[in-house]
This record gives sequence, structure tokens and C-alpha cells, in this order.
Amino acid sequence: MRSAQGLFFFGARAHLMASRQIMMRAVESGFGADINDDMEDRLLLSTSSVEPDLRSDYWREMVAPFFDAQPLETARNTHLEGSIDARFIAGLSVSRTTFGAQHLNRSRRLTLRSEMSDFYMLELFTAVNGKMDCQGHMMTIEDGDVCLLDLGRAFTSQFSAGSGLPLVLPRAPLDRALAGRPLDGLLLKAGLPVTRLISDLILSLDRLPSMGIAVALDIEEAVTTLLVSVIAGRTIDELPEDPVLSQIFRQRVLQFIDANLHRPDLDLALLMQQFRVSRAHLYRMFAADGGVRAVIRDRRLNAAYRQLLSHRGKTFSITSIAHNLGFSSSNQFLRAFREQFGVTPSEVRREGMSTASGEAERGFQAYLRKVMR
Repeated sequence: MRSAQGLFFFGARAHLMASRQIMMRAVESGFGADINDDMEDRLLLSTSSVEPDLRSDYWREMVAPFFDAQPLETARNTHLEGSIDARFIAGLSVSRTTFGAQHLNRSRRLTLRSEMSDFYMLELFTAVNGKMDCQGHMMTIEDGDVCLLDLGRAFTSQFSAGSGLPLVLPRAPLDRALAGRPLDGLLLKAGLPVTRLISDLILSLDRLPSMGIAVALDIEEAVTTLLVSVIAGRTIDELPEDPVLSQIFRQRVLQFIDANLHRPDLDLALLMQQFRVSRAHLYRMFAADGGVRAVIRDRRLNAAYRQLLSHRGKTFSITSIAHNLGFSSSNQFLRAFREQFGVTPSEVRREGMSTASGEAERGFQAYLRKVMR
């Protein structure tokens, strides 16, 4: 697994390259890019470095690994703007951000393409008012709140102009500690002792001086251990009841599902027979995902999406792909696919064929290959 530093820093550089034409136009107009990438552990990006009519595009490039950004229709200023002052501590990244009023969407399509899906974002909101929808879990965000978001899941949000400090950290330690217990949308309100503890931690990470890799690794381990302890204890009381057998067992079930997506008989009964567990256990295990049937459907659709983008997928018809992934009919597949991703299978296939190599890749490497042409 790549570190948050490697992914974010590599991605930010890729987005800078993607914004080269914008930046060149800005320089020609007399504006300077406020970029500091001389130090390995820091990166500063700001829309104030470019002329006003370029700022919306530049901001979208800056946040593209995490969100699709759009201005709020009710905002006075229809331009997107903001800044990101990021610093990296081994596998962690913490950023001091400012932003204008905006709507942020992390769609299912984006989670499939983004390697940031292996991370959580723990954000301290320092001056903001907003609302967030984590797959039906609605939250109101206010100054001083801390929210944990799963970057492997879809969510939408809208915020007034404000600021925050997002801490991005690998998901594996938290997932192991909580044995699969859902974390997405955990909201710690301002003023609570645990919120103050986490807020002070994030602020202290942002203020740390530069350090060697050995010290950075020690700090990463200490921070992760503290957050696992604090968040695990908090979620026992605050998250919906969702007892699971164990994270290892959950992964075994998901691996079996992925290996048998082609089977028409892949359903709850087959999983009960294969793993010798009760219907109630499986329901509880996947309650946060919408149930066993939803998990199977979503993983089939995700597999179809990736296959349609890939070079190998070009050799099969859309009907064959649907059939090979266990869908009973083409119409059923088309309806489910469009509902899930907002596009048709044909549109995704054309998108995959438009790449020069014909091989669809996800994440920052694919983006870098694209913008370097």
C-alpha cells in the first residue's frame, strides 16, 4: 500500500502538471504561482496565484483526487477558490485549507478510480457551516467539529466559505482495530473532551518542524495508536449496533464474493452454506453496506465498470460482460449500471478506448500519464 505522502504528493504534482496551461496563462498575465515544493514534506497550492477566471478550474484540479467540486448556486461568488498548505509525516498528511462556498461530491465512480480509497480523512473544521450526506446519514457541520470520512465510500457535502485541517491516514490500522465496524460519518461535536484532544493533535501535527524519516515514522505510529484508541472507544457507544465476526472473516467473505461474481446462485444462501454462519450473522456483518444483496450487486457493477475501461474488456460485448458477472438480463444490468454510476456501459467503454494505451489505470499514475502526453 502506498503512503498518504506518496499518493497525495505525487497526485498534487500531477495536478500541477495538468494545470500547466492555466498556470502559463496566469504567468503571462502577471500572476505568480504560490507554490513551494522544494521541501519533500510540504506543498502549497492556492487559487490566489492565478487570475480570477482561471480559479475555478485550478481549484477543481487541486481537489480532484478527493472530490468533484462545484460552486453553490446560492453563493454570491460563483467562482471556486481556496488554498491547500499540505505537509507530510511518513504515511500521514495534514493540510491547512481555506475554501469558498462549494458543493463537494465523492461519487462511486471517483472511489473506483482513486487510490485514496485506502485512506480515511479526519477533518477539523475551524470556520465553516455545512451539511454532509454519507449515504443517507445526514450531518450538520459547525465550527470546531471533527468528522471522519471513509474515502472508499461515496458522500456529498455543501459548505459555506471557511477553513479546515484534514488529516489523511491509512485505513488499515483503524479497520483492524474495529474489526470492520463502520466509521464513515463519525461526527465529534465541538466542545467534547475527545474532540478537543483530536483537535489539539491535528493542530500540533500542522505546527511540527521538519524532521528526519525515522522521527516521522515514530510520530506516525504514535498518532495512529492514539487515534485507534480514541476513535475505537468512541464508536462503541456512538455508532449504530453492528456486531461483526471479525475483519479477517469479513475479508474472506468478500474475497469469496469477488471470486464468484459469475455464479448466478451467488446469494445469501450460498454464503451461509459456504461459511457455515447464520443469516442473522451475515445481515449484521453487512448492515452498514445495505445488506448482502447490495454488496453482491455493487461488487458486480464495480467489476463491470473496471472491465469496460480495460483493454481486455474490449473483446467482449456488453451483454457478455453482464452475463459473465451474473446478471440475469441485459436490461437489468443497464438499469443498475446507470443508477449506480450515472452513465451507460457504452459511455464507459468509449472512455476507456479513448486512452492512448487502451489500458485503463486508476489513481494518480493514470492521471500523470494522461497529462504528460
